[in-house]
Amino acid sequence: ELIGAAKFDEAKFDEAISLESLTARANQGAVVEDLPGVSVTLAAEVDRDAVVAENVGAVLPGRGTLASEYVVITAHHDGLGDGAVNSRRPDRYGEVHPGADANASGVAGLLVAARLVTAAYDRLGPGDDARSVIFLSFGASQRDFAGSTRYVERPPRPLRDHSLVINLDMIGTLGDNGRLEVGGLDSGVGLETLLRETLEARGQTFDTTPSLPAPWSDHDVFIAEQIPAVYFHTGLTDNYRSPDDTVDTLDLAGGARIARHAATLTVAAAMHSEPFDFSGPAGPARDDLASPGTLRVRVGIAPSAGGLGKGMRISQVFEDTSAAEAGLKRGDLLIEWDGKTITGVDDWQAILPEHTPGDEVTATVERGGKRVRVRLKLRGQ
Repeated sequence: ELIGAAKFDEAKFDEAISLESLTARANQGAVVEDLPGVSVTLAAEVDRDAVVAENVGAVLPGRGTLASEYVVITAHHDGLGDGAVNSRRPDRYGEVHPGADANASGVAGLLVAARLVTAAYDRLGPGDDARSVIFLSFGASQRDFAGSTRYVERPPRPLRDHSLVINLDMIGTLGDNGRLEVGGLDSGVGLETLLRETLEARGQTFDTTPSLPAPWSDHDVFIAEQIPAVYFHTGLTDNYRSPDDTVDTLDLAGGARIARHAATLTVAAAMHSEPFDFSGPAGPARDDLASPGTLRVRVGIAPSAGGLGKGMRISQVFEDTSAAEAGLKRGDLLIEWDGKTITGVDDWQAILPEHTPGDEVTATVERGGKRVRVRLKLRGQ
């Protein structure tokens, strides 16, 4: 039977279901249940309002024979506003999502790094060669990386002269998990060696296993253009994309330490005599880039290193998610996902785009020397 919205609440179902209750459940990210025997016709009009976003940047001139090349250190300054788009807490739509970690932490790190790099350049001798440095904060990153995409489409300096990009995205929770993730080392020749020399000399350990599926931040836009790019990241927390992402939840000292590492790496890269030739992965074409919000499901776990080719180690399980409901635990080693063998994070990330909200999957993990199977019902983003 076809019924209009006005008569929806008058329909008789097996359970007490109203249009209001279904809307509330949908806003919470749950899957709307089947309504046997009911067909619904929907019509909608969509109005689009243009919003102006800005990229903000500055250039520190280089020295000598390398001055015409550029090292770029980036962050993004846009957030989610009132949570109308991409919020993990749609039930709290209308509340300000402060974005302290995502990504005020990265912008603060960019500003600290700019001051430190400038001071280091002031100490260079007259015969020193150093690349120019671009300090760049993007707008509209939450909208499929619109700011960084605009930059590579209309660069103020030729892209061929961009030697390296260093991206700071969510660097405010080092103290929560002690994990600094540095990715993209395979995108340029010599990057991993330089990074290890730079960070390990300062006593900083780091993890090179990506915890989020690419593309997830602005550095991926540059990798798509075959420009080497690395990123600094301290992982997701339960406050991510919610009104609870506030400054009092951050490890400010840890964020400052990461900013110093980024500044040290920037100067080392700027004075590196050899170019960082692009070495892949080539990544998706820029037209195919989409933000993590375009994934249709959210499992609720963050991967980590430690599988050593035998699975994917789970470093975090977020509250009120499919993973938490199923009983997955931090430290579990995921070895099978819906019948497919998982040898590492790449296997799992390749599967996720295939799923839609409501899918039920069986996951097998190793926990305490035993194999444990759990059943997950996947929710929407």
